[in-house]
Amino acid sequence: MKRKFSAAPLLLAMGICLSASAHDFETAEFTVAFEEFEELQFLKTGDPFEDWKSNRTWTSKDDKHLEGTIHDVREFSVAIRLVDGTGVNVPIFRFSEQDKRFIEEWNTVSKFFDLNHEPGQKTLPVGEADIDGESITGSKSFHETKHFRLESDVPIPADTLRHLCKVFEATHDAVQVNPIGLAIAQPADGKFRVRLFYHMEDYHVAGGRENSGGTYLAKEQTILVPLETTGLTDGKYQFSPHVLIHETTHALTHQWLNRAPIWFLEGFAEYMAMIPYDLNNGLLRPEKLEEGIRKEIAAVSREFREGFPLVAPTELVSLTFQGFMGEPELEDTPIEIPPLKQPVFQPLSKMDPPTDPPGPAAEEDATAFPAPDASGEKGEILTRQASHYVSALLLVHHLIDTDQQAGLRKFLFDVLTYRWEARKYLDRHMSCYEAYSTAINQQIADYNASLRLYQREMQTYVETSEGSKPVQPRTPVPLPVPEILRKPRTPEELSPFQFPGVAAKRHLDLPEVLSMEPFR
Repeated sequence: MKRKFSAAPLLLAMGICLSASAHDFETAEFTVAFEEFEELQFLKTGDPFEDWKSNRTWTSKDDKHLEGTIHDVREFSVAIRLVDGTGVNVPIFRFSEQDKRFIEEWNTVSKFFDLNHEPGQKTLPVGEADIDGESITGSKSFHETKHFRLESDVPIPADTLRHLCKVFEATHDAVQVNPIGLAIAQPADGKFRVRLFYHMEDYHVAGGRENSGGTYLAKEQTILVPLETTGLTDGKYQFSPHVLIHETTHALTHQWLNRAPIWFLEGFAEYMAMIPYDLNNGLLRPEKLEEGIRKEIAAVSREFREGFPLVAPTELVSLTFQGFMGEPELEDTPIEIPPLKQPVFQPLSKMDPPTDPPGPAAEEDATAFPAPDASGEKGEILTRQASHYVSALLLVHHLIDTDQQAGLRKFLFDVLTYRWEARKYLDRHMSCYEAYSTAINQQIADYNASLRLYQREMQTYVETSEGSKPVQPRTPVPLPVPEILRKPRTPEELSPFQFPGVAAKRHLDLPEVLSMEPFR
């Protein structure tokens, strides 16, 4: 089949589609993370690997003890790996209340981070048992591997299908040992779904993004790949697993798609796709990562001969989905904290009538934003997208190469818990605001009552000259302002658009500039 465009694989792997509308982040399957908790009792450093480290002494309700780590949490029991390497299943009801709470938090955090992650693990060749499975071939091809269910709209030769299956399973293995320690997602029906298309038109009808060589539909939890971008439909092109690895990485980290910022999602998918694939052994070779990046930079440089500027990291980490894709930005309406006015004590006759204190403005519903107006030349958009993808790749590589994995986890945990934590903060702020306003109003009311009493007593004293002269009441000392009201969060910290940039600057040592020169 003749290729319809000649962009490099990096450019073809453009983006994920979170729903039918590229800017709709509020799909039903993405709930607020940790919303079942009022607080996280074991949150201390912000690095999940430190805060929920499970090698601990476990205590039962009858004060018995055992030492070990959590291997798995099931519905009614916990699999504990003991210090001698053996395992034991313990019913949850037998644990102490403190241990039960730790298990609850560990289980929720483990959906996003692999809390049993061991640094330095090596990728392994895909075994035949991992790709053997039920296969049906007719007008279409269906095949199941250990972790994937493949569907093609045309029959695929057995050898070709075998190679494809190895790519998917090898990517699963490589993401599982990723240096950051992200957890593998749990697909809705037990296996990750892949749809392969012979015709590019059919790929677009199914939901594939324009100008892309692959799409992951988060709502359907399905990887879409047109076969022509793999090189399988034209003998003069070599097989390229780049798109398969990129989109499979999105599927394997599905739980992050509505939560991590776009630069990290795409940068990490590109980072994984840059790892050279060993076709003979069926594995990704992370030790040859920089060789893969060099080849891709060379391909992009050939495609964009006039070049393009890389994005400064401080700007990159603040890009929204729309900005990253070169589309018009949505309007950001940050939450604003109401200003707190210091009370002024004066006679009641000179005071304005009290008014109800304003509360924090509600966060604007994303569905109320106007849809972006696509404009500009297609070539300019593609150039901006390519610049953003390359910049994201280089930034993720830099952060991992400079051993900032712990900082990355803290950053990701911050953005993961943003909505949960912001909601709690606004509730606390509103409650404190109302309590403080009530106390101040009461203090003013008490002072005014004492003033009225003083005026009556003074009037009696003047008229009768009996008794002692009344003492004028002292002006009250204003109540101390609680810290949450004295030092409210900034609009940037309360904006879902701007918070990722705030968190990145908080936890990451960002370079001033990025450069492709080391990979030329």
